[in-house]
Amino acid sequence: RDQCPDGGCCSADDCTWACDDSPLCASTQWDEYTKICELFGRPGESSDYWHWPGSSSAVVTLAEPQETWVRTTTTAAIWTTPPLPKPEATWAPPPSEPEPEEPEPELPPHNCVDNGKDCSEARCCNAQGMQCFRKNDGWSNCMATCVPGEDFACDELGPRTPQKLSCTWAGEDCTLTKLCCNPGVKCIRMNVQQALCVTNPPADWDGRVLGGFRYPWNIAPAKPGEPVQGTRLYCIIGYLPVSAEEGLFHAIQGAHGSIFQCDANDVFQTKPASFVHGGSWNSFVNTDVFVGLWKEVRDKGTYKDFDWTVKVDPDTVFMPGRLRAHLGNFKVPADMPVYIRNNHLGVEPFLGAIEVANKNGLDQFFENIDACYKTIGSHSGEDGFIRGCFDMIGVAFMMDDN
Repeated sequence: RDQCPDGGCCSADDCTWACDDSPLCASTQWDEYTKICELFGRPGESSDYWHWPGSSSAVVTLAEPQETWVRTTTTAAIWTTPPLPKPEATWAPPPSEPEPEEPEPELPPHNCVDNGKDCSEARCCNAQGMQCFRKNDGWSNCMATCVPGEDFACDELGPRTPQKLSCTWAGEDCTLTKLCCNPGVKCIRMNVQQALCVTNPPADWDGRVLGGFRYPWNIAPAKPGEPVQGTRLYCIIGYLPVSAEEGLFHAIQGAHGSIFQCDANDVFQTKPASFVHGGSWNSFVNTDVFVGLWKEVRDKGTYKDFDWTVKVDPDTVFMPGRLRAHLGNFKVPADMPVYIRNNHLGVEPFLGAIEVANKNGLDQFFENIDACYKTIGSHSGEDGFIRGCFDMIGVAFMMDDN
């Protein structure tokens, strides 16, 4: 040490001194070893030091350690020489992980508007297939297409609402689909800009008929060699607490019958239905009750794991094995949306005591359940509502005559 007029540094191996002009002293790393040697002397003393995670080398420092360093207790006798930087390099900790970028804040969604309302501010439309077009500085309209002219600038504002259905609901613009969902409604040209699904257009309309309405779709069985739908059943039951239905349900549960012989099952509690007087008839209106039940099924999502969902009433005699055999004999084409009609004797071909639909059919039903409710209403009864919705949105049916 005395032979180094310009100072020096300590060796990491054994604390031997090297003059400042040695390559070993070219890095600030060696200054830290010098401090260690001066504080703790030669090997033999136990001490704390800092090193990189996963390394046993004595890369030490008395400065404040980085967050990624690991504190270790060691004995100087087992120090090992760390890999040295090039003499001309300056030692520094490895770069830390970059800070994750803050995600851009999501803008709150606009409230989209119905047809016939100004969409200038919202710039989006509720109805399927609609685009907000600017008419002038004071008004924009939701339409399927737009023909520029004196009356319309036709600038597109915002994105077009996806057209998921192949038909259009009553009162909405059918220029794209030329097919109406509702029975008895036609797609009629109103003017150069729009065509609407209506029954009786006003006299001042253009009046050209672009298309009719969707008829119920009776699908044929799969042809030999074509893939068919499976027969795994997810069965559900809804009962009204503190009623005769509750007693029936507990009898079913105790006998392990009905839905409890399906591949999976769920139980839901319902609410009392309203009793209404409608002209010459009186009836319980249970549409709202069972629309709520089906929304619970949608939100739970179990139906997605099975081929068919079966809703049965507590007073229905239901044998899942028989239904599996029927469905297998139908040879329902795979991946097609299908429900099973269960009655050909009366006005309503789909009685709510047992309701059977496959996964694809329910996917389509759940996606359009609110639109169906808007157009059908609540006085159709549960079975009329569900069958009507299936038919209007293009879910095919098969008839079980047995």
